[in-house]
This record gives sequence, structure tokens and C-alpha cells, in this order.
Amino acid sequence: MFQKIINTKDDISPFVIRVTLGIVMFAHGSQKMLGWFSDHGATWTVEMWQKWWGFPPAITWAVIFGEFFGPIFMVFGFCTRIMACITTAIMIGAMYFVTFKWGFYMNWYTESTRGEGYEYHILVLGICLALFIKGSGKYSIDRALMKRNKSKYTISN
Repeated sequence: MFQKIINTKDDISPFVIRVTLGIVMFAHGSQKMLGWFSDHGATWTVEMWQKWWGFPPAITWAVIFGEFFGPIFMVFGFCTRIMACITTAIMIGAMYFVTFKWGFYMNWYTESTRGEGYEYHILVLGICLALFIKGSGKYSIDRALMKRNKSKYTISN
């Protein structure tokens, strides 16, 4: 089963998109975990999500950990398919609970419909689907593990 999760080709495209997505998602995760980039940090996030949506702290912590540690794993190409699934779940939750009410576009200019639309989330979902299909690609821990495991089971003459 683990072999199927880490199976990937020596392709540069997944490397480029996983590192890009990892950097962007890490910024969001570090806002929630550490309060970086003008945010409030984990305690505030847990309290506010419970107040706004009634989320139990365990759910909020799972999202915070997924958004903080998942991108680190993704950048290094470790279990990228699993990280893509976790990121997909987070994006679907964000769309459902936050951005659907604002519509498709991000809109900061009109008072009546000012808010963050879900266009960004759709981009992330597309990237996650590509990573789920292709795997980690070149320069990844998954690729190194796959090559090592294949060499263990190869019979030489």
C-alpha cells in the first residue's frame, strides 16, 4: 500500500507545483499556528472557530496541523498524495464554511459583496488533483524511497 502512495516518476512538473503549493499553504498554516503574517495564532483560531462555526478544538487543531506540517512534507515530497488529500479536505471546508457566501471572485472593492471568493480554492483543488495523480515527482523523498524499495526487491543475475 505504501508503495502505491509514494510511487512517482522522475518528472519535474510535480516538483514545481508541490513546492509552489507548499510555500503558499505554509504561509496560511503559519498564520494559524504561529500568528505570523499579521494573524493571531493557534489559541485565537481555536477560540474563534468554536465561536463562529461551533468547531470542536480537535477539528481546528487538525486543520492547523494539516496546514502547517502538510506543506512542509509537500515541499520535501514526502507522502505528497496524502498531503494533497489533506489540503483538499481543508479547501473544501474553507469553501463551504467561509467563501461560498462571497461567490466566485475575490472582491475587495464593493461594500455589498466584499469578501474572499472561492476562485483561489478551486486553483488549489486542481493542483491537489494533479499531485494526487502524478505523485511527488523529481527531487522528492517519495522518489528516493521508491527507488530504494525497488532495489531491495530486484533480483540480479
